[in-house]
Amino acid sequence: MSDLKFAFRQLLKSPGSTTIMLATLALVIGALSLALGIVEQQRLTFMPFPDANQLVMLWRFAKASPQPDFPAGVYAAAAGKLKGVSAMAALGDQAPQVLTGAGEPKSLSVQYVTASAFQVAGIQPRLGRAFTKEEQEAGREDLLVISYHAWRSFFGGDRSVIGRGVHLNGKACTIVGVMPRGFARNALFYGVDAWLPRDFDSPSRYGSWVRLVARRADGFSAAELNSEVEAALPRLLKAFAEDRKWQLDAGSVRARPLDKRPPGDVDSAAAISAASIAIFAVAIAVFNLANILLGRMLQRRHEIAVRFSLGASRARIARQLLVESVLLSIAGGIAGSLVAFWVAGIGVSRGITARFNLPVVALTALVALAIGLAVGWLPAWRATRGDLAGDLKEAAGASRAGGRQHHRWRGFLVIGQVAMASSLCIAAGLLARSYLNKQRFEPGFDTTHLLSLNVLLGSKTYDSPERRLSYIQEPLEQIRAIPGVEAASVASDKAVDRLPFPIGFRLEGQEAWPRRQDVGLTLVSPNYLPMVHLPVLRGRGLNDGDGPGAPGVAVVNQSFVRRYLAGKNPLGKRFSVPLGRGPHWITIVGVVPDQPNVGYERNLGPEAYLCFDQFAPDWASPVFLVRCRPSPLLLRDALRRAVHSVDQNVPVSSPVTVGSQVERAVQRNVGVVWAVSAIGLFGLIMAALGVYAVVAYSVTERTHELGVRLALGATPG
Repeated sequence: MSDLKFAFRQLLKSPGSTTIMLATLALVIGALSLALGIVEQQRLTFMPFPDANQLVMLWRFAKASPQPDFPAGVYAAAAGKLKGVSAMAALGDQAPQVLTGAGEPKSLSVQYVTASAFQVAGIQPRLGRAFTKEEQEAGREDLLVISYHAWRSFFGGDRSVIGRGVHLNGKACTIVGVMPRGFARNALFYGVDAWLPRDFDSPSRYGSWVRLVARRADGFSAAELNSEVEAALPRLLKAFAEDRKWQLDAGSVRARPLDKRPPGDVDSAAAISAASIAIFAVAIAVFNLANILLGRMLQRRHEIAVRFSLGASRARIARQLLVESVLLSIAGGIAGSLVAFWVAGIGVSRGITARFNLPVVALTALVALAIGLAVGWLPAWRATRGDLAGDLKEAAGASRAGGRQHHRWRGFLVIGQVAMASSLCIAAGLLARSYLNKQRFEPGFDTTHLLSLNVLLGSKTYDSPERRLSYIQEPLEQIRAIPGVEAASVASDKAVDRLPFPIGFRLEGQEAWPRRQDVGLTLVSPNYLPMVHLPVLRGRGLNDGDGPGAPGVAVVNQSFVRRYLAGKNPLGKRFSVPLGRGPHWITIVGVVPDQPNVGYERNLGPEAYLCFDQFAPDWASPVFLVRCRPSPLLLRDALRRAVHSVDQNVPVSSPVTVGSQVERAVQRNVGVVWAVSAIGLFGLIMAALGVYAVVAYSVTERTHELGVRLALGATPG
């Protein structure tokens, strides 16, 4: 208690430097507390399940990379047989389906699951009920559970929706339940609008690929469950593959917490960057505070030397100095937490929420304590190094102001501050430059007069490639007949911010399907490549002769040639891809440059463009690209009416300009740029304050010298 009282008096003796240090600590700890609160809120939103720490997902750790998918036959063999699991569920594919019977046709993201999925989640529907295991086994795939978002958006929050009949892809379904708010965007389900039951235990479904999630049984630790899974699942997986004569790399199987992804499956670069930025910001503040405390200690070196000469121990002196720095950091932590609470209250109105629960408060207190010990270590060590005679002489003015050793330490702290602040500013500058480069992104074609609109073909009417092909031609003819339309084409992907469909393929001459030999497919109409100004470098492009009944052809990009046909003439080479009813042999007729992309930070790699007049797999929903003579906005309604008139039961998106798609893709990471820029500016301010503190203290030490020099005729300049 006496140390606390003494430390409090010492802090009050220098109100100026104490205020600066408190403000610095409040800013740093407040920012960290707010960030921790936001992360905790997102974590709780991402894991809104009771006893969420008991939820696990099974992963296959093969040679290539961690994989979360298993054959449904493995689920059927393992469900109910693992002692460490109280409930296990299989989650099937998630895909858009056409919802009709609820006003205008809409696109609904639907996932097939076993009835135990809701038991694993531990959450009951807000309205109605979930489907049961008996209904699942009876093949009742017409029972629909919808999300809260779908209920509010598509049914206006009508409580009488339970028991209502609708159609999904032309199939009659009955709504039996509505899940609570937030259930559709979490670690178990993300972006799901509705759930349908599917009996993955049935032998007819054994070949389906599913994700396996489970709830750990009471009394079993995570290690015990993992040991059981590692012993049982690889054996079941190997037996299933041998029975089906599959070449499957089983590897090992582990049960990981639902919110923890495997090391090979996370964006380690982003995680390291975020952690590095936070550490740099804290380190700059620590250096700044240590600099100020070191200066205060140097001012007290005569006092400390006298106390040593009177018999005070080094531990006693160090303890008092550390208590002073810890008291300062705790006070700064309290002030920073209050600032974080205040800022969080403002952020609620802007959709930014933070959760300051016990773990966040405890971690904030721990960070404050760690900062206090870190900034107090150097002054405490310097004060107790035992140079008693030197300190007494320096205090009496016998040596140069501050001493050479003192200047060395302060110089080291300032250099460290400036170096880290410069690194942060350089990183912020590079990010800002990257953002500006994206703003000036040139896709290679004029986007000012281009409109894009999407169509989802999901009903039973278009369950065959022939029917999908016949549909695509009609909207194109309707669009081209609109006055003001110069050209119209169709593709299976957007013109910018592209994500071609990845698919495995086999080159002619390869006896087996190679693993991890993929190509990104985009189906296009013959005039699409000229519309986006993608020139043909070798061979020819797609033309009207590449229609139904003609041999399958493709145009590949340069990345495809470099990776798979290096040193060979690609023209005339053939490859096989599984499109629709079995594999198809495709002949390469041309080579185009790699098309630039914006938005998703990924290398698109090898690509192939196939003709929409020849292939129309069920994953390829058409995206119409229209070049207009007048302002594109004047033709939006006419374009939508033209496409919608072909089939009233097909969902048609509102037409958007390609230029606006570029802007949205550029804006996706603007928040990161602003955050890093703000942290860089904060570090620069902290470094400037640290340099100012050192210079101000040096001037104070040399007041007598400077006065003498002025008296001898030196000018202020």
